[in-house]
Amino acid sequence: MWKRVILISLAGLLLSGTAHAQAPIIVGPNSLVYWEMPTIDPATAGACSYTISQGAAAFVPLVGAVTCVAAVAPAVNTSCTVNLLAQNLTIGSGSIRMEATCSGVTSLPSTAYAYVDLVIPIPTNVKFK
Repeated sequence: MWKRVILISLAGLLLSGTAHAQAPIIVGPNSLVYWEMPTIDPATAGACSYTISQGAAAFVPLVGAVTCVAAVAPAVNTSCTVNLLAQNLTIGSGSIRMEATCSGVTSLPSTAYAYVDLVIPIPTNVKFK
C-alpha cells in the first residue's frame, strides 16, 4: 500500500499574503482542499463555481461537490471544502491557484500556494513466521 503525504504552504485561499510552512498532512480518502470566501454567506458561496489551476496550467472546474459553511463568529467568512484526492494533484512539487465565479463574475486568481506531494510506501501484511 502507498500513502500520499502533502506538504502545503497556505496563507488563505482567494486572498493574497505570505505563505507559511505547515506540518505535513497525511492525504487520505477524506482529505479536503479548504478555502474561505470573505463576506459571503454559505448559500451564496455554495452557488458559486470554482476552478483550480496547477502551476501555470489552465483553470479547470473542481471535481466533486463543494461544501460551504459559516465560519465561527466574529468573522464574516464562509469556509468551503472539496475532496482533495479527486483533484488529481500531481505528485512532486507544485502549486495551486483558484478562481471563483459568482453571479457571472469571475474573481482574480488567488495567490499561488506551494505544495510537495510525496508517495511513501507503507508495509502491509506484517506478521510473525
